[in-house]
Amino acid sequence: MTSQIPPEKWERSKAKAVLKQLLESDDLYMNMHEEHLYLLSPELFGQYRKDYFVEKVEDLKATIKENKKQNKLQEKALVADRVKFPKNPITFWGYRRWDDSEAKRQLREDIKNGLQKTMKPEQLRTSKMNVYGEFPLAIFRKHIYQEEYAQVGRSYWMNKKEETKKKKENKAKRNQDPLWKKTVEELRNDLRALGLKVSGKKEELIQRLRNHNIPSHNN
Repeated sequence: MTSQIPPEKWERSKAKAVLKQLLESDDLYMNMHEEHLYLLSPELFGQYRKDYFVEKVEDLKATIKENKKQNKLQEKALVADRVKFPKNPITFWGYRRWDDSEAKRQLREDIKNGLQKTMKPEQLRTSKMNVYGEFPLAIFRKHIYQEEYAQVGRSYWMNKKEETKKKKENKAKRNQDPLWKKTVEELRNDLRALGLKVSGKKEELIQRLRNHNIPSHNN
């Protein structure tokens, strides 16, 4: 009899890190039921008892909500301070602030077009010296990597949102499909009456019936 491998300690686990990233990245996950979150990654989350995981999710959600609340208060205070004390557009080191620059907007487009894959940082900087030249090469190189990682992250979560949207649309279509309204046992009875194979998941049973031109209505 093999002994079960104990789960990672939660506080420093990859499971907690991934879950925290999910919850902070999108309200979709914040609003998702804890037990549904548990099913997102059986490999990571399944190593913990479901009741233990649910408890940890609830704690993490509460912490994130409180952090967001505090962040909003801090942002409000910061906006008020900036009205009183406008931010200097030039940094201590003598070049412009990146966040307010045309260079940031241009670099975002260049990264989208994949120029960083065909040009070294110094070449990319030199190609638009009138825009990028006001930033030292070391600073510009750092922002190339930051923007590249940011776009990869945005693309990942956009795909996740699209997948979730498609799943909801497919579920809505299925709810309108009479065959999907049947139970697995009812579908197997239909297949059995036709002398067809009755094993498999519900999707397979329905497809098997469709392949034999069974009308999509209840008998």
